[in-house]
Amino acid sequence: MSKNADIRSLTPATPEEMGAALRALREARGMTQSQLAIAAGISRPTVINLERGHGQADNLIRLLKLLGATITVALPARDEDEGEEIGIEL
Repeated sequence: MSKNADIRSLTPATPEEMGAALRALREARGMTQSQLAIAAGISRPTVINLERGHGQADNLIRLLKLLGATITVALPARDEDEGEEIGIEL
């Protein structure tokens, strides 16, 4: 993800891209990893691992919500011919 990426409309497709999106959002909010960890009640190494694309989804969701992100999960439609997606916002 480039430094110029618009964090308002990120669509990460891999765990690594999700970690980069988390990092970009944290930096845009002017927070350090330690500040985010304290605010979320988790350890700084957990934040580091999540920013590298590793870790538990519940921690990732907690951090993204804490940073004010809207999380949308796109699920493929049952009929692959239609090409529709169903969005779920958390």
